Amino acid sequence: MVKLPGVISNSSVITLNFAIGMLVSCITGIMSIGFLLRYVQTKDFLPFAWYRFILGALVIIIAMVRQ
Repeated sequence: MVKLPGVISNSSVITLNFAIGMLVSCITGIMSIGFLLRYVQTKDFLPFAWYRFILGALVIIIAMVRQ
């Protein structure tokens, strides 16, 4: 894992791939936040709640089966 103080002190870590990765992750994050803010303004959390209940039940079932 690359941490910011290490990047600042060692500029050889900043390559083209590293810079592109940071840029893409920044753009993706901003787009995701924008989408989710628009979504919760117009719709409710019911699909998310069902997803969490189903995922939680699956995790519990898998944990019980693995014991």
